[in-house]
Amino acid sequence: MNNSKLVNVLRTFSKNEMKEFEKLAASPYFNGGRNYLPFLKELKKYYPEFDKEKMTDEHIFSKIYPHKKFNKQIIWNMSSNVLNMAEQFLLLTSLKKNKFIKIHQIAGELKIRKLPKHFQKKIDEMERELSSTKINRNYFLFRKQLELDRKEYFFLEEKQRQIPAISVKQGEYAILFFLWNIVEVVNDLNVYSYMFNAAFEMNIIHEFINNLQLKNIIHYCRLKKFSYTWLIEMYYNQIMMTIESEKTEYFFNLKKLFEQNYEKFTDEEKFNWVTCLINYCGYKNDNHFRNILFEIHKFELKEGIAFTGKYLSKSHYLQILKNALAIDQTEWIKNFIEEYSVKLKPSYQKSMRALSFAYYYLKVKNYEKVLEYLSRDKFADPKDKFAVKLVYIKTYYDLNETETLFYHIDSTLRFISNNQKLIRIDIAANYNKCLKLLKKLVAAKENNDHIKIDEIRVSIDKDKSLILGDWLMEKAKELE
Repeated sequence: MNNSKLVNVLRTFSKNEMKEFEKLAASPYFNGGRNYLPFLKELKKYYPEFDKEKMTDEHIFSKIYPHKKFNKQIIWNMSSNVLNMAEQFLLLTSLKKNKFIKIHQIAGELKIRKLPKHFQKKIDEMERELSSTKINRNYFLFRKQLELDRKEYFFLEEKQRQIPAISVKQGEYAILFFLWNIVEVVNDLNVYSYMFNAAFEMNIIHEFINNLQLKNIIHYCRLKKFSYTWLIEMYYNQIMMTIESEKTEYFFNLKKLFEQNYEKFTDEEKFNWVTCLINYCGYKNDNHFRNILFEIHKFELKEGIAFTGKYLSKSHYLQILKNALAIDQTEWIKNFIEEYSVKLKPSYQKSMRALSFAYYYLKVKNYEKVLEYLSRDKFADPKDKFAVKLVYIKTYYDLNETETLFYHIDSTLRFISNNQKLIRIDIAANYNKCLKLLKKLVAAKENNDHIKIDEIRVSIDKDKSLILGDWLMEKAKELE
């Protein structure tokens, strides 16, 4: 029972949602005249984890029917019917969140029932709803649907003369929604190509884009002073930035357009645009773009764009921190840690604060403080444990404590071997290669073997894919 479809859905309910769902389950309209509340109340005793040993089908049956022999079919039937009600509840919850869809669905029923005046009122409601909504992934889809509803209304009222102008708007919104989808697909393909080395022998999308001549469309839109010309330009530059990444002008055009228009987007869309700019800077991976990325990070923090929800995500927090470290923004980093570590989820605020200050003190070469901060938390998350191991390695290398350093290198290699589900095979192989090179570098350093040191330096310089390549090169050059 504790891993049934029903329980997996109920696990996601907030306390308030559980209360509201009980009300729905009590309604004859939804429960078909059957009383499922005793069953639901028994399940609720185990909310929210639902992982107690006693939560078996037999135990729950005995609580509902204390004098009956266990019948598994009855439990199955109740679970299935309550699951259907839970899905109905999710549908209603979704409609509450999206007023446009709710109004549109009601309008559709009014249209079918041939009630044009009521239908017109709902069209006006949809217009007011969209007018108060910022641009998101479905904005132009809804705009297109609204124009279609207007056409349907004029057909009902036999006012066909007004339809051509509406069709033009419907087409404009269809194009804008289409471009949004193309941008999303192009970005996805780029990510898959980069992260998973995916190859696309036939790529109709790129071929389509190359023949689309969006520049000509933008030129036409400018001449006609189309109100969404700026957005088509953003789509164009984002597409070209992805498929012709070596040409940096597309990035700078997009950055400028975003900074001029970001307030027109929802928070989610702002974050998506910023992520696109951030990823490009990461792809370029040089000091010039690291400095640009630093400014983007400051901008998104100032405007609240870095937050996709209540908290700042741990991965994004670390990305901001590490980029600032790479360009020696040490004073800014101290303020960043103090201000934003408390805006992470409470469950890992302490560990992230400790790890952040360990990174900071490693950068300023205060190794005593590094070790002090690493000792402040047990670091339960395996990814954090791995990060801590790398900090220990860098610290003990700089402290010239070879025996302790080798202990941590071997410990890290074992960690990689024992956590293959956590670390991708190619990433694991990369770290293995880096740590083995480090061992060779330490041995050459101990033996004062400058020929070997030079060979290792050349080897590091040739392999641009090394994750720890910059740090290894820095240490090899120090020995010259």
